[in-house]
Amino acid sequence: MALPGDRIWVQAMQDAATPGRPEARLLDMISSAESGLPLQGLAGPVIARAAAPHLPAPLARDLNCLPVGDALAAMDPLSGHGQFWAVSSALAVAAVRRTLDARADATDLCRRYLATRAHETAWHQARIGRDFLALEPRFADQPFWAARRHFPDAQPAQPALPGPEIVQQPVIRDGLIEEMEVLRTPRNPGGIGWFGTIPAVPAFRCLTRGGEAALAAQYGPAAAALSAQLRAEMSPR
Repeated sequence: MALPGDRIWVQAMQDAATPGRPEARLLDMISSAESGLPLQGLAGPVIARAAAPHLPAPLARDLNCLPVGDALAAMDPLSGHGQFWAVSSALAVAAVRRTLDARADATDLCRRYLATRAHETAWHQARIGRDFLALEPRFADQPFWAARRHFPDAQPAQPALPGPEIVQQPVIRDGLIEEMEVLRTPRNPGGIGWFGTIPAVPAFRCLTRGGEAALAAQYGPAAAALSAQLRAEMSPR
């Protein structure tokens, strides 16, 4: 980024295990990227911060102070999920606080909701970052990239689900966390609570037990679109 006075501001990612001082390595990286750029040195000290993804730590027993964003689970920058995760995790924590204020007996439910959401998101996005790196073959033999190309494991980012299943899990309804039946499908293995305002599980049961006629009798004009959505969910994206 260009600054006044012919200065530039540079942010770069380096492997902490590579020998050499960060200042020298940064200058070398800039020279390699812009060979004709006249460098007069650094205007100040290099500020180094850790940028490693990490999976969520167990939640503290006290839920009065809850982490969000990278403090809850640090996403791989290459997964393209960091800003969304910061906002979505804050909304999840807000739902936890509202639920605890409304129901003193909901601590375990809230803990399970937040922990499950953090772990599933962190693993999924780490695998997305891994798959993104696999598309770039030029640096596969370099230690830094080789390690990242195999983090966190070899499991697919989207787990295989051969068919639909109904499970109980925490969801947010009207701003509060509650447990209800959701429909897991090959397209959305994380679970679907509703199609619009129609609960997913009753609609699925209606279609499987009575077919299109039962769906039309139950949901009227919405039945055609509902049937198309349900059938589309049966095959992966």
